[in-house]
Amino acid sequence: MTAMGVDVAQGGSDKTCLAWRHDWWFAPIVLVPGAATPNPSDAAALVVKHRRNGCAVIVDCGGGYGGGVAEQLQTHNAIASVRYKGSAAGIGRTKCRTYAYANRRAMTWWRFREALDPDQQGGSPIGLPNDPRIRADLAAPRFTDTPRGLLLEDKEEIKKRLGRSPDAGDAIVLAWSEGQDAIRRGVSRPGAAGGWVRPEVRGSMAERNPVIAKRRAHRYT
Repeated sequence: MTAMGVDVAQGGSDKTCLAWRHDWWFAPIVLVPGAATPNPSDAAALVVKHRRNGCAVIVDCGGGYGGGVAEQLQTHNAIASVRYKGSAAGIGRTKCRTYAYANRRAMTWWRFREALDPDQQGGSPIGLPNDPRIRADLAAPRFTDTPRGLLLEDKEEIKKRLGRSPDAGDAIVLAWSEGQDAIRRGVSRPGAAGGWVRPEVRGSMAERNPVIAKRRAHRYT
């Protein structure tokens, strides 16, 4: 496990969602009703329960709920999570160099869109769960070209069209946003006082992940 995305719901009809990745392969998501995570400590406990291998934890702190979870993880579990804020400035431009980004949220979602492109050289390396909820969440958001750059529509507008919150899509994009950086710089381990320690990784990805090994074996038979 290299990175975990955490989209937090405190009560209400939304769901707290955890999505994690093993390099480019994403595990099935965990969805918990918001009523089951009314306090930051509840969501933090969910993270601790599922986290493995000292992976990076990326918490959505844009709506106000995530900040308390990040604080709980740091204070009580010595897990230095990445506090993701979608309103922060976007960096760089799209692959085609045509567009800049209005903010970090638009940048992250657009770059994930580019990473999923099956027509890129070698195809897309990303392996997502076969889950209709995830497909709907990732396909629903719409972009607008503004004077500031590409802008992703508000979550409330997406909820109107889907009839629910795109929690699964948000968590997956969060996990992707920091995953490769986590591999390059290493990941935080409990008790490391928030430091980053590069994990010891042995063998190929197929050897470390039996699902990928089986998929590759099937592809060449």
